[in-house]
Amino acid sequence: MVCDAVAFGIAPDVARRAVATVLTGTGRLLELHDASPADTAEAFLGYRGTTAAAIETMCEAGFEAAVSKGDWRRS
Repeated sequence: MVCDAVAFGIAPDVARRAVATVLTGTGRLLELHDASPADTAEAFLGYRGTTAAAIETMCEAGFEAAVSKGDWRRS
């Protein structure tokens, strides 16, 4: 995510902080609220902001298939 942000012209330190904030913020959101991850994603999609655009773009690029093919069986 950082590399892609930098490729779009965002300064590396800003990109790193932004990505870290997205990841830690999502974790906190899931921890503090009773909603499922799917419900949380739907809430973001319903808001129609930049997070929704990112989620939609990742899904169109095959994100769900990539996650499904992840090597979860080794854990």
